Amino acid sequence: ADHPTAWHALTPARRLAADLWPTSAVVGNVLNSEDLYLEAINHPAGDLAQFWINVVAHEWQTHTDTWSGFPDDLRDELDRMVHDRSRNGLLARVVLTTRLRFFFGADLEWARTRLMPLFAWPRDMADVTEVRGIWRSFVRFGQYDDQILSEGFLDKMLETMRRADDLDDPEATAQLGRHLATVALESSLDPSVWLSMLTTDAPSVLKLAWIESIGQ
Repeated sequence: ADHPTAWHALTPARRLAADLWPTSAVVGNVLNSEDLYLEAINHPAGDLAQFWINVVAHEWQTHTDTWSGFPDDLRDELDRMVHDRSRNGLLARVVLTTRLRFFFGADLEWARTRLMPLFAWPRDMADVTEVRGIWRSFVRFGQYDDQILSEGFLDKMLETMRRADDLDDPEATAQLGRHLATVALESSLDPSVWLSMLTTDAPSVLKLAWIESIGQ
């Protein structure tokens, strides 16, 4: 349709979406993929994450003059996805974290306390799968700005550089190198603080992508 229904704007649709959050295992169109973003956007949990992103965008735009962050009912729905430890929650978080910059604008404190920790690499190798999936997705689709970088995200990018073996994806590692080149060239943050880390700690595939990006 030329003008599809804005379901996210309708209260009954929101109630339905809240009731539809899966509390048991659900099969999507892509099963247990190494590409968690591909799995997420083909799964009900990912669809619901995108629905609530659209709700946030609608409410923020509608109440721009008085907006001061998420109302309680909307925060509850987002928190449910962030805290759900099942694969449903994992796939929702993969979608939510790719919209980090959007959420920083919509509710700084929520993004800082709910989403930013999801980018931190765990000490327990059993928990690496989720962070790997989040970073593989973010380097392809995510956005950030100087505020996010200064809130600790640059440190997380550099830690991911050092954990390239855990990222276990040469293209994602190269893409991270391109992002770091953008940070060096366009951010107001002083690159001299961290460039030596790239020289000593980055894998060769990341260094090459960084150099190619700097040279363009």
